[in-house]
Amino acid sequence: MAKPKLEVDMTGKVALVTGATGGIGQEIARGLVRMGATVVIGARAALRGEATRAELAKEPGAKEVSVLAIDVSEPASMRKAAAELTAAR
Repeated sequence: MAKPKLEVDMTGKVALVTGATGGIGQEIARGLVRMGATVVIGARAALRGEATRAELAKEPGAKEVSVLAIDVSEPASMRKAAAELTAAR
């Protein structure tokens, strides 16, 4: 049985995806990009985040994909990332 295609328009929505440099987080980010969302990749490693950004920016429907430095195990990093994300939007 074929899976139904998810038809959701995320145009105008911003999604911060942590863990998006690999695995399921990356696939979630890819799906959001394809739905037209502005995707912010939350990454500890800047180089991995940038590589993921470049890859996802090539996806059909990609509008804006960016990287935000964040370590979700560090409260100070989360506060800083939240302030940066809020200021940018």
